[in-house]
Amino acid sequence: MARDGPIRVLHVDDEPGFADLAATVLEREREDFAVETATSAGEGLDRLADGEPPVGDAGEFDCIISDYDMPGMDGLELLEAVREDHPELPFVLFTGKGSEEIASEAIAAGVTGYINKGTGNSQFGVLANRVANAVSQYRSERALRESTERLRKLYGGITDAIFVVDEDWRFTHLNEQAEAILERTEAELIGEDVWEQFPDAVDTVFERECERAMTERVSVEFETFYPPLDVWVEVRAVPIDDGLTIHFREISERKEVEQEIQRQHEHLRMIVENAPVVLFALDEEGIFTLLEGRGLEGVGLEPDELVGESILEVYAGTPIAENARRAIDGEAVHSTVEVGDRFFESWSRPIESGADTASETIGVAIDVTERKEREEQLEKRLAALDASMDGMAILDADGRYSYVNEAHAAMYGYDDPEALLGEYWRICYSEETVAAFEAEVMPALEAEGQWRGEATGQRRDGTEFPQELTLTALDDGGLVSVVRDSTERKERERELEASRARFRALSQDTTLGVVTIDASSTVRFANDAVSDLFGYTPEELVGESLSTVIPDRFETAHFEALGRYLRTGEKAFDWEWIELPARHRDGHEIQIGVSFGEFTTGGEYRFTGVIRDITDRSRSEKYRRRLYDVTADPELSADEQVRRTLELGCEYLDVESGFLTRIEADTQRIVEAHGPHKGIRPGSECPLSEAYCRKTIEMDEPMTVRHAAEAGWEGDPAYERFGLEAYVGTTLTVDGERSGTVCFADRSPRESGFSELELAFVDLIDRGIEGILQRAEHERKLQRERNSLASLFENVPDPIYRHSREGDAIIPEAVNPAFERVFGYDEERVVGRPITETIVPSDRIEEHEELAAASRAGESLDAEVERLTASGRRTFLLRNVPIDDPIEGYGEEYAIYTDITERKQRERELRRQNERLDQFAGVLSHDLRNPLSVAMGYLDFIETDETESVEKIADAHDRMEHIIEDVLELARQGKTIGETSHVPLGEAAEAAWANVDTPDARLVLEDGLYTVEADRSRLEALLENLFRNAVEHGGESVTCRVGTTTTGFYVADDGPGIPEAERADVFEYGHTTSDAGTGFGLSIVSTIAEAHGWTVALAEAETGGARFEFSLRPATDSGETSVRGVES
Repeated sequence: MARDGPIRVLHVDDEPGFADLAATVLEREREDFAVETATSAGEGLDRLADGEPPVGDAGEFDCIISDYDMPGMDGLELLEAVREDHPELPFVLFTGKGSEEIASEAIAAGVTGYINKGTGNSQFGVLANRVANAVSQYRSERALRESTERLRKLYGGITDAIFVVDEDWRFTHLNEQAEAILERTEAELIGEDVWEQFPDAVDTVFERECERAMTERVSVEFETFYPPLDVWVEVRAVPIDDGLTIHFREISERKEVEQEIQRQHEHLRMIVENAPVVLFALDEEGIFTLLEGRGLEGVGLEPDELVGESILEVYAGTPIAENARRAIDGEAVHSTVEVGDRFFESWSRPIESGADTASETIGVAIDVTERKEREEQLEKRLAALDASMDGMAILDADGRYSYVNEAHAAMYGYDDPEALLGEYWRICYSEETVAAFEAEVMPALEAEGQWRGEATGQRRDGTEFPQELTLTALDDGGLVSVVRDSTERKERERELEASRARFRALSQDTTLGVVTIDASSTVRFANDAVSDLFGYTPEELVGESLSTVIPDRFETAHFEALGRYLRTGEKAFDWEWIELPARHRDGHEIQIGVSFGEFTTGGEYRFTGVIRDITDRSRSEKYRRRLYDVTADPELSADEQVRRTLELGCEYLDVESGFLTRIEADTQRIVEAHGPHKGIRPGSECPLSEAYCRKTIEMDEPMTVRHAAEAGWEGDPAYERFGLEAYVGTTLTVDGERSGTVCFADRSPRESGFSELELAFVDLIDRGIEGILQRAEHERKLQRERNSLASLFENVPDPIYRHSREGDAIIPEAVNPAFERVFGYDEERVVGRPITETIVPSDRIEEHEELAAASRAGESLDAEVERLTASGRRTFLLRNVPIDDPIEGYGEEYAIYTDITERKQRERELRRQNERLDQFAGVLSHDLRNPLSVAMGYLDFIETDETESVEKIADAHDRMEHIIEDVLELARQGKTIGETSHVPLGEAAEAAWANVDTPDARLVLEDGLYTVEADRSRLEALLENLFRNAVEHGGESVTCRVGTTTTGFYVADDGPGIPEAERADVFEYGHTTSDAGTGFGLSIVSTIAEAHGWTVALAEAETGGARFEFSLRPATDSGETSVRGVES
């Protein structure tokens, strides 16, 4: 038994004398029985509800014995009441009123045993054995479940990934963390060889150290990099009795922190040195600590020329000094100031550099001299747009409203047009409409420059309205939108669609079949109910002719009647109701009643029929009850129960042979058999390829064969070996794994196939045999769980102690070796003493008491705490793991500490490094681009025949926009990439080419382009910068070519090329040889390549132009190279 102790039995019988007699005899039969009696079902339920102790106590009822015929509530009604709260408690029906009918009902209700009282005391021995066996299985199964849950909880509290291998290096266990890192489930790996499943680990430090741990029986710890997972891991391998426990945790973050800090420094330096603006920083006294940027050239200053001087003195008496004082005092300041003959729009704000440093003020300024001269002219033109009756709006290149007239605002439910300024255009459309715009309208607009059509707008209150919409693209990437309301027509269309939707909803929410056909009798719609009528799923019928379900003798009449109605309108029968035969998928005919209707859609006829099955057939059949007597007989051994079960199955199905198989590797072994077939004997084996079971074991449903010869089995190895004509088999599942089959067969064919009731009986036999086989397996698993739990506590790498409570005090009872190693205290110092006296700092007592109270209340803990170690205070992640022991019957509590001291320090250092970069990137992104975009938008309204300076202003704005975009891309993305996927190189090239203004240029894609593993958006950015560089230096008619190499891919052009002396500098930030260039394009190319782990080299193309070659994977030791991807 899974738990020692007396078996407590409640006997319910309305005859007190018989109940007392039964109790006395049962206790004599079994010394470990303790029988209590109740004289009615109600009293029995009260005893079970009021007198039952908590789960795990030795005094709970282990089994109920009940009479059947009792006043008020019979035995089966009592069983139903007990099952509501105790679904697994053994329940034996011990009755003097026995019959086949009562036995059948008992089986269906889930009774554990059914025994007739008979005469004399002989049946009490049978009853005692039945109760003992049932309680034994009940306790074993419950103990296994609780033990499994106990182990799961303890593993769940550990952050390390853990797997266990046996002495032959086969997996025996994985926890959830290991499954996640290895990307394989425990079910996939159990029993598999670790080196065969992970060949990349062979001949590595991992294999050598684990071999040493296994051979020398010593624990080993080491760090290693595993390329397939792209992670660094810290590994600890610990020998156990029959193998090795391997713990590992990812430490990639620790390895990468230093590199991340360096990258942040480089981004900040790049912004300061290359941004075409003035960047400055002041200390709390107004002294310049930073002065950088190309904007200084306009006022005749050199970078850092004023560093060390006071802005309050250099610009005393000017708005510059006044704004600086306001910023130093803690105010964010935005203003336009005059410096000499130039105007600058300036933003400045205070920042805190850290707890140990003084406050700073940072700022940025941009030259806006020419912009001021044009603002007044543009305002006059906008006034004319405001008077339009149509809704008119202007969107900037980001899709935000920069201008909205009153008609446009009112159309979308806004009283004030300014409420839309700065908002994305998507706010005025539903998600579905936005998706359609981006998939269809935007590409057409980009190709043609203008789009006109219909759309659905969404008002501020969420209501929608139809509209006629005209969109015109602007040179700066913005749009002009003209909207006109078309509500009435769209309302009529919506009413039609609503009617169609109601039909679809009604047709699915019914048990009647609904089928719609077109004028050619092709099925266009079928609801789920047709599956029960005809045996076809809706997906199988749609697209097929209705003749699929029409008997052959009526097919011609059906098509003639349909054609006559389409020509003349004459109906061949009453459409309101007609009864006629139909053909089921299996070939038999059913009788149906149909009501018809018709409608048109798009000018085409549709006919809908509502179908009811009116076939009246009896499919009832009684199950034989002898099966239960065999499987529940306590006097029979498991082998004898299986033999008699197979014999009964043969008799029920009227076949000669029944057999139980075990499938191991590629072999079928017959475990038990009944029948005269000489080839079907217990112990006989054959290759699985020569057995019917090779197909059965792969199926979720029973496999059946009525007549093998007719079904094409002749020539099959199984048919030739066994000669079976009729066969039914189902899989045998033990503990969730398919291990064999239960089969019945005959060398003579059957006249008809196996019925549903016969298949259900086979399933009942299968489940009965499964229960017999699982009992022994459960006992074996329970013992293995006990052994694993003891080993786990000793070998996990995190500190753990098991503790008890005395009042509010937490007192360790045992600590693992990791606790002694990490805390630096031996076991004697902490065991038996409250942790407030040993490891809890005095200033953390209150926090500890709050956590202890939460744990005592049953809450799960996952908290950061500080604890005292021999080397000082350290930070830990604390988890509590309460565990109930199903074997010993009491609970334990564990505390698990994970040391996160170094991680917390790294997080604080990285936050300090990021702070200043975030401030500058925020200023560039928000404060510079918005006014620049507005200025560029206004230039579109200036007449083209005005002064030449307008064109120069536009060119300057375009160049500033490109530079800001490039700087922001480098600052925000740097050498990082997002989620990667398989990206077709050709698709990426075409997408990038579409973003380049190249009316006369040409893109050539070579054959055999690869699909590469990359961040799609960053790969497109890389290609776009190369294409722009080619157009910038090679002219508007340049040809760009994309192809593959043995190690990656290349991008080449037929431009003038790059001199060899300059090739080493082209990837530097700010390097450009063109007045139109920004100096960032090829820097971005290099950065994106490096972020993917690629290398880029510059060479001369065959046409004399530039050729950029990208290697996606380095050469192997043999000198060969390979590309990660597949040919598209």
